[in-house]
Amino acid sequence: MAAIKRVTPNVHLNDGEVNRLLAQLSPDNPGLRIEIDELNGLLCDPLCAMLAAVDTCVCGRERWRGMAMIFFQRKPSGWLAEIHDVVVDESFRRRGVGEGLVRELMEVALEFSQTRNAKVTLTLTSKPSRGAANPLYLKLGFVLVAKAEGESGTNLYK
Repeated sequence: MAAIKRVTPNVHLNDGEVNRLLAQLSPDNPGLRIEIDELNGLLCDPLCAMLAAVDTCVCGRERWRGMAMIFFQRKPSGWLAEIHDVVVDESFRRRGVGEGLVRELMEVALEFSQTRNAKVTLTLTSKPSRGAANPLYLKLGFVLVAKAEGESGTNLYK
């Protein structure tokens, strides 16, 4: 299985790998991409964390097999953490990579909560069409609190 790493600015960044996975996350939006400077800006934000599932291919180069992000924001009622952009390379699906990424992000949220001695509400959304993702979130203990209606809707999990 691929090793899960926390992505840091400039160190593990590979915008080619990020953009390759973004294309798989949103196949209906083939122009979706992020530039390296934008990605570095995100990763410099202490309220954002990105994880990558990485392995080394036969050629010796690191390949990203999946990625996911979490964002934290302060509201008057407390802290909110949102998991976003969970994507696993098409050739690596159903091998536990997505589960590993989400479990690790859950740990990131727990550590954030503990360091601030504050309650953090963890949420994520997922399109109903993501056949493997929705059952995975339930398996990991998330509760479906709002079910999508229509093609453009998303399920909300807490």
